[in-house]
Amino acid sequence: NDSEIVVTAQRREERLVDVPISVTAVTGDALSDQGIIRMSDLDRAAPGLVFYVTASHASPTIRGVGSTLTGPGADNPVAVYIDGVYQSAASALLFEFDNIDQIEVLRGPQGTLFGRNATGGAIRVMTRQPDQDPLLRTTLSYGRFNDFTARVFANAPITDTLAGNVAIMYREADSYIDNLMPGREVHGPSIFAVNPRLRWEPNNQLSVTLSGLYADHRDDRYESFAPYLRPSPAYVSNPSFRLPGPYEINQDIQGVWDTHNEGLSLQVNYDTSAGTFSAITGYTAYWGTLNYDADFAPSTFGYIQGNDRARTYSQEFNWASDLDGPFNYVTGVYFYHDVARRSQPFYFGPAGQTVPGAGYAAEIVTDAYAAYAEGTYDITQDLHLTLGVRYSVEDKEFNYLNLASQARGSRSDTWEEVTPRAVLRYELDDSSNLYASFSQGFKSGTYNPSVNPT
Repeated sequence: NDSEIVVTAQRREERLVDVPISVTAVTGDALSDQGIIRMSDLDRAAPGLVFYVTASHASPTIRGVGSTLTGPGADNPVAVYIDGVYQSAASALLFEFDNIDQIEVLRGPQGTLFGRNATGGAIRVMTRQPDQDPLLRTTLSYGRFNDFTARVFANAPITDTLAGNVAIMYREADSYIDNLMPGREVHGPSIFAVNPRLRWEPNNQLSVTLSGLYADHRDDRYESFAPYLRPSPAYVSNPSFRLPGPYEINQDIQGVWDTHNEGLSLQVNYDTSAGTFSAITGYTAYWGTLNYDADFAPSTFGYIQGNDRARTYSQEFNWASDLDGPFNYVTGVYFYHDVARRSQPFYFGPAGQTVPGAGYAAEIVTDAYAAYAEGTYDITQDLHLTLGVRYSVEDKEFNYLNLASQARGSRSDTWEEVTPRAVLRYELDDSSNLYASFSQGFKSGTYNPSVNPT
């Protein structure tokens, strides 16, 4: 029943039917019932959402708005939040669901309350919070290709005011892709993740939640490529090479996709008679090694290696009023700092005897600041007007190095944007509404990490 579904799409708890946004809300239990355990499978539960996986990067698209551009600082136009913390690294979005309480998919620009990189929409992932009810849940599964997965979720009270939970996941599987080159086996998915939480509630007003994340993920299938439909130049030049068929590759360089994610967040909520104050502090770190055979063949041309690094800090303060009169509002400020680096050298020569060739190294430093406010006025008991605005400033600095010539370059740019929102909503009855909405989103530019900007 929609009237019983509660969402936070407008930064406060509301019935889904009363929210004038196109939202799909799916509980963790519903995801499990549908067999959806990976972020890239979420489009099976949310109409209008398509999740592309381009090589080793996840690219969500909502209503056709998205991007397959990858690289440092190339944020997707669909913003992804986990417990209120923005996730910047595209490779970090290829996680598997565990310990999910609810996921909300918001369609259309969300520039007022969620800001930068929400021009297509936003995906909000809420995990299960610690409480005073003891719980131990284990799940074991085994499937084709020796796919073994073990999940453990435990929740327990520590004191009368302190509770904790932890989610642990382990997965190991063979690859369904075969390499025809002897000794170059494709490594299948291998995942280990730990997500602990502590929640302190000394009274009915204050709650403090500390959350951590440690995750290792390797899956070389993402970097295993082969010619499609017709032979590539390496196969044309060498007729003796066996052309791979479906679910096969034939290359002397073993592709690698190996990533590591860490995260730490602190959320403080304080309830008063006039409203709720929230502070969300987030830190995420990502690094990965990604390489693939440059000619997709068992020749000695060489390979391309990518080394990605990213560290992100964010801080948000938010106030959501709870007044008795016809007017209520949400306001806040936001700060974001991200340092993303990519080193992508090209190596030439046979495997094991490679010599450095060309390539580049790039760094993009992003600082974003924003202030926002949105208010709703009840014109009548059934007619409601919402007006909001957000002011955003984003600074980016790009530094480049050519690994062959040692040529360097740098540049910086600043973007400023005001993004408004206006909604008129009319309640037909307790379970249905009509609304007209206008909203804008904001996304800054980015840089091509392989090109010297000078």
